[in-house]
Amino acid sequence: MNTVSDRQVVKLGPGKVKASARINLNGQTHEVSFIIQGDSVYEGIEPFLTLALLPAMASNQPIELDEPASPRLLKGFNIVQDVFTNWDKQFHRIAVKVPAKTLPAPKKPGITGKLPAGIYPNLKTSARFLRQNLNKKTLKRAWQDRASLLKGQPGSGPQDTRKVACFFSGGVDSFYTLLKNSAEIDTLIFVSGGFDVYPHPDNGELRRMITERLRQVAREMGKEFIEVEADLQNFSDNYVNWFYYYGSAMGALAQLLSNRFKKIYIASSYPYNNLKPCGSNPISDPLWRTEALEIIHDGCESYRAKKVVTIAKSPIAVSNLRVCQNYGENREYNCGKCEKCLRTMAVLQAQGILENSAFPSTINLEAISTVDLPEHLTRSWKDILGLLNETGKEPELARVIRERITKLPGTGIEEKIAALEEELARQERLYTKQKAWARSLEAHNVWLTEQYETATRWGQSLENEILARQKKRA
Repeated sequence: MNTVSDRQVVKLGPGKVKASARINLNGQTHEVSFIIQGDSVYEGIEPFLTLALLPAMASNQPIELDEPASPRLLKGFNIVQDVFTNWDKQFHRIAVKVPAKTLPAPKKPGITGKLPAGIYPNLKTSARFLRQNLNKKTLKRAWQDRASLLKGQPGSGPQDTRKVACFFSGGVDSFYTLLKNSAEIDTLIFVSGGFDVYPHPDNGELRRMITERLRQVAREMGKEFIEVEADLQNFSDNYVNWFYYYGSAMGALAQLLSNRFKKIYIASSYPYNNLKPCGSNPISDPLWRTEALEIIHDGCESYRAKKVVTIAKSPIAVSNLRVCQNYGENREYNCGKCEKCLRTMAVLQAQGILENSAFPSTINLEAISTVDLPEHLTRSWKDILGLLNETGKEPELARVIRERITKLPGTGIEEKIAALEEELARQERLYTKQKAWARSLEAHNVWLTEQYETATRWGQSLENEILARQKKRA
């Protein structure tokens, strides 16, 4: 049975299209779908093949398909499997039995003549050959050959009119990538439903408010805005934790939009010096590309607190930044109470612009002292503390953060200190023993020296006595 079947693209009305397919794994069939603003999407098999890969690896099931797919994507699958099988034992290397598309062989543009024998050592002959073959006619033929090679692919033709986009949630990472690459990015892609970073579907009012605010960001920055709804987690949660899966979900959506975009940016979650195994990362994200699409994982050069400092220079970003984790518990844009809100507010407070932001105007220091801080976020809070120490601003905030970090349960800080103290005491005990042994050895050496000197004197006395007796006998 084909792993992917019943692929459909259906227009739902003016400016909206639904792309769906069935994924068959472990004898079960799951439907996945995207509802996308626009009149068309890329209709190849690659997006749904991408969605199937990690669940198939988790269930140790081969992927089988009769329809050919992008050679570049299939090659990328090999490296993706290397990465995820090294990261987590739940993933298995599987067979991907999918034929590669046959692409037209690239032609040598413009030169149709046969190279003369001995062209390399004979520079005069080489120059004459190039003069005869490189002219306006052959250059025009080369351009036509290129158009023929790209025929049938997104962006085919003499001029690729497709645009550049980035995934945009309104959070720190995506705002940083947007501001950094604003001159190149034309369009913001917002997934308003189906990914786990947005409000609960039942909280429709908040969801609509977030969508409208981000749409307004696009208008003010002169960008187009595409809203997407995805139904993926009902499928993926049966096999893979979303933390591992969301990168391939964005890769699949990027492929669906490759008829409109030649390059799509994905904002980084972690800096290069603190990379962690997760679904979106600088290794696997670019591997979801095809011959027609480039995917860029952007922003690893900067840690989160530094990104907020960059965002603080943009009034549009500051007034619309949203990071809140309390998706369905309130109707506020940012609650100002959850760990992620407090972490972001601390940097904005240090920059002196918290009052002008999309957060409450004051930060609750007591909330920082008591909020639950998972171990993997310790580094982020240390970065904020380092930033506060550099600027010398907000000393009370720095003190509270410092105290909170040193008391973090489960971070191992106190245990590490205790272990270091125990090791120091052990080394001191060992040093004391070695010092005592050295003193003992020194005393023993003194005793041996004294014994040697005594024996020497006794030997000399004996020798003198023998000589004296010999003289008497003589």
